[in-house]
Amino acid sequence: MAKIYRREITDPTSGQKKPGKVWWITYMENGRQLKKSLKVTGKKMAELAKADIEKNLERGITGLPQQRISSPKVIAEFYSRVIDKTSSSWSKRLNQLFSPFVRFLKDNGLINLVRVTTQDIEEHLDNRSEVLAAKTWNEELGTIKRFFRFAVGREYLVRNPAANITKRYAEKPPIEILTPDELALIFKYAQKHLIPFYQTLLYTGLRDGEARYLKWQDIDLTSGQEHLKVRSTTTHRTKNRKDRIIPLHSEAIEGFKKLRRQRDESTPYVFTGRNGNPKGHNRNTWVALLDRIERNEGVRIDKGRHMTGLHLFRHTFATNALASGVDIRTVQEWLGHSSIVQTQRYLNLLPEHKHQQIKKLKIAIGSKRESDKK
Repeated sequence: MAKIYRREITDPTSGQKKPGKVWWITYMENGRQLKKSLKVTGKKMAELAKADIEKNLERGITGLPQQRISSPKVIAEFYSRVIDKTSSSWSKRLNQLFSPFVRFLKDNGLINLVRVTTQDIEEHLDNRSEVLAAKTWNEELGTIKRFFRFAVGREYLVRNPAANITKRYAEKPPIEILTPDELALIFKYAQKHLIPFYQTLLYTGLRDGEARYLKWQDIDLTSGQEHLKVRSTTTHRTKNRKDRIIPLHSEAIEGFKKLRRQRDESTPYVFTGRNGNPKGHNRNTWVALLDRIERNEGVRIDKGRHMTGLHLFRHTFATNALASGVDIRTVQEWLGHSSIVQTQRYLNLLPEHKHQQIKKLKIAIGSKRESDKK
């Protein structure tokens, strides 16, 4: 059992003994009693160092000053046991969020994970704040915290050095939708092979990734019960990790029937890229489409250029569903929102709809008999 203390020193002025500022620790290791300076003046830091040493003693590792945990080794384990276990799309995203921190550790020679401090992580994040929006910055922080939680869980570390780093304030961008005129231009200038994909996003409210991994086995075109099932699988997990069913709009039904007649039987996916794999995501294709519209029509559709992109189709679907009178709970289920608060954001885009609803409001003042007297 380790014990922390401050050594007594003699005050050169008064000649009296008093506790020194630096904390020390004493503990038994291999039958020997060791005493070492922790080189810290705060008791809390001393207690954390004591906990580290006690944990290492339990695991049969030499005390903290001599401990060495290979950062590359733990990173490799994190990839194999965490990142690579997720769906391919989410694995790709986690790699994008984590790889800058891996480069930071390598560039700064932090090959001993024990030596990585909160200050090191904050330095990395401060540099990243210059090139990242607050939302992405928070996602990178969350991934780093997850890495260190993994290291603590594997007993490589006693504490998570990123645990007390707080998120930045990230203001949610306003939801924007595509107008009928903008939609007409998009379908006029879109590449022919992409039109069915865009139509599916517009008439089902699917997320981009959900549409790309959609399989024919999940589409039922039986007359009177046409629907598709969004599955959360190891290949592609939905955002809330749940399956859901979406009834098909007539336009979507016709689109899928046409695609089925042209179907490539060698692949199970509805929208495919090379070699029958799921259609890839290329943001440059979307930006090129918007540029093409601007050159030919003089119309600049900025809302989807740098922010929401293909998610605009989902916003347009949800807003029009609510405006058409579909109840909000149903729209929540179609979109796969875990909370109705997320769905309620679309109501703010419907001032005309709200104006129509207020006309339904009836408030009685006084009794009917009192009204008759008047």
